Amino acid sequence: MKKRWIPFILTCIAVAFISGQLIGANAQVEHSEQREEAQAILQTTIAVINADIGSYVDGERQNFSAAIIDTLDDDFVLVSPAMAYTGLSLGLYGAVITFPSHVSEGCILSIPTTRNK
Repeated sequence: MKKRWIPFILTCIAVAFISGQLIGANAQVEHSEQREEAQAILQTTIAVINADIGSYVDGERQNFSAAIIDTLDDDFVLVSPAMAYTGLSLGLYGAVITFPSHVSEGCILSIPTTRNK
């Protein structure tokens, strides 16, 4: 009588194993697809760091980096350097753009001061 139960038990174990494999594979595919979609959305965001200290033009302080950043759309996020590089390593940002401290000064120096008549 005991030998009659062995094929039944083995069949039940095999069915449970195969079902678990199929369910696990399906869940892994769904999770992978969701992760790829999330990364595609998150990686389009670009972190912007503005370290520009500005420059004086005609006695008035100008910050050309801030003027450029104000024209950017919602895909760009102004953050601190620590947040930018942490977010980049975590996959929150697709890239980091840094405006160094001398951008405004460089813009002023590149404008000729004498005019041709």
